[in-house]
Amino acid sequence: KPWVKFCALINGVPEGRLRCNESDCVLFERSIQSRHSESHICHAGLTDTVVPIFNNEMLLGFVIFGQVALNSVERLSFDEIYQRVADLKLDRAEFEKAYSEIKLLSQAQLDSAVEIVLMLTKYLMTEEMIKPDQDNNVDKIVEYIDLHLAEELSIAHICREFNVSKNTLYNTFNQHFECGVSEYITSRRITRAEQLLKTTDLPIYQICERCGISNGQYFCRLFKKEKNITPLQYRKMWKSLVQLNQA
Repeated sequence: KPWVKFCALINGVPEGRLRCNESDCVLFERSIQSRHSESHICHAGLTDTVVPIFNNEMLLGFVIFGQVALNSVERLSFDEIYQRVADLKLDRAEFEKAYSEIKLLSQAQLDSAVEIVLMLTKYLMTEEMIKPDQDNNVDKIVEYIDLHLAEELSIAHICREFNVSKNTLYNTFNQHFECGVSEYITSRRITRAEQLLKTTDLPIYQICERCGISNGQYFCRLFKKEKNITPLQYRKMWKSLVQLNQA
């Protein structure tokens, strides 16, 4: 494919490869924000198009294509193209030959290609040939929660971190854990408190801090509600059991 040669020349220079990556990232970000296909002229003068793939609010990935030259009055001349990458010190004759072999597309052809990609994506989603890896995403969210139990863990923050809607997050946790996200976080914090009560002599207020609960009285009420025993009673009971087993 002609564009392979053109792009390979640019990517053969570290700075050129960096610019290509940065150009793609800008296009990805625009498509995420708009939730629609986006096109732009890359740093080297070719037209790239990206189509984001969403399942409800969950971003599954992208389809990126292009690296073509638009056949329009706005099309850049080779001199303009070469000026964009002149500092990469590419062989002008070789680069011009690679550029001359790139296929020209009209805007209508490019729009048609976008429609084909959208229709194909919808078909694959309908047939469940592509779908979100929910189990993998749940594992990542659960790991994130465990690593940040000592911090404020709002639903909105988790949604932003994993680019999911509140409804998707709620449904995922109900499906996997038969409880809401807040209930799950509370359960993990109580489990963390149990571990600290068993393995340390930390005062209750420090255990609260490490479990992400700032109010000691609230923590004690919450712990008793979950375990039918106060934190101090739990610690005493555990120490008694350990001493009994060692006797």
